[in-house]
Amino acid sequence: TTTTTTTTSVQSATRRKGRYATEDSWLDQQLRKAGSWLDSLGKDVQSINNDAMETIAGGYPGRKKIGTVVRTAARKYDRQASMPSSARYTTRKDSFPVVQVSKEGIVDDYNHYRTLALKSTPDRAVSILTTDAMRYVQSLYPTSNNGDLGENLLVDGITFNEIRVGEQYRIGDSVVVTVTEPIEPCANLCKLPYINDPSLAPKDRISRCKAFIEALDAKDGLRGWYAKVIEPGTIRVGDELGPFQEGG
Repeated sequence: TTTTTTTTSVQSATRRKGRYATEDSWLDQQLRKAGSWLDSLGKDVQSINNDAMETIAGGYPGRKKIGTVVRTAARKYDRQASMPSSARYTTRKDSFPVVQVSKEGIVDDYNHYRTLALKSTPDRAVSILTTDAMRYVQSLYPTSNNGDLGENLLVDGITFNEIRVGEQYRIGDSVVVTVTEPIEPCANLCKLPYINDPSLAPKDRISRCKAFIEALDAKDGLRGWYAKVIEPGTIRVGDELGPFQEGG
């Protein structure tokens, strides 16, 4: 059932984005790759369910909910490089072994759209990406790297589709976050060098940009998840991310 669902989802995405498929067959190839990868992931998730792993907080029986933070990242405001219109702009965030977390988000991290358009909404204080989603990106673009999608936390051991809006997680000893929404891919990602490749003609860069966005939009969570900070503190590489219960 899970395999059928994932395949149908990607096929639906292909139909939904059909105007690009006729314009650029490259997208068809990427969505087929996405479908194959999601099918494989679906089998893994079904296997987990069949093994009837322990019921954990949040009411989802059989789902593995413990992860490990393998990368923490932030990017300070830079007057010359933090504007999307700048030639130096990038979505990529720099890696640090430790980050401090306040109610406003990762200390010394800047997101232009969140700050100006959304008035620093607390609902997008932290961005989380799972390693399976990053492997998906790397299967499409082998030169892509961790951090390219602008995630604050890269987490291993939990899959992108195991995360749910409204769930709370404890990270490390003290930080607690609530997942608020899946991240939607935007055109700023197209500034990454393997998308905005200077060796390509402008129309080919545009086609590649569209294809990248559509591939990340195939399933909620492939682009990552936003979270609100409930309890601030410190997050280190190697910290555990697990379900949180009041009084637990």
